[in-house]
Amino acid sequence: MALITWSRGLEVGFGDIDVQHRRLVTMLNRLERATSRPGNGQVAREVLSELAEYTQVHFDFEEHLMVRHGLADHPSTENHRAEHRRLVAEVGAYRERVLAGEDQIDEEVLYFLRDWLAKHILGTDRSLARKLLDAGATSAA
Repeated sequence: MALITWSRGLEVGFGDIDVQHRRLVTMLNRLERATSRPGNGQVAREVLSELAEYTQVHFDFEEHLMVRHGLADHPSTENHRAEHRRLVAEVGAYRERVLAGEDQIDEEVLYFLRDWLAKHILGTDRSLARKLLDAGATSAA
């Protein structure tokens, strides 16, 4: 069973962001599958690195949309960016510990990532999507 299942309930209503979120969900499920199989440590480390890198790409994309559509000074924007920075720092530090052999990918981390992603999508990103649409932004997806 998947760690997190993509559904319409996770859509924020802005196609480009939904496509990227779906990719993040897929990557998180790949990470869970890799960690659940004995002897897959190297694969799990590679997926963790890929997930961390793509998360940064996704956050950069969202923040670019904020600036492009005049939301850079919106009161909620700094909180949104702060959420991004905190997760990038936490996952980056964790990834470094895993790659150095000081830590391993376990259920606690998987559940943290799942819960953070779902909360962020359903709260902060849904709000961003509404603001983008109100500002006249359109999606290519």
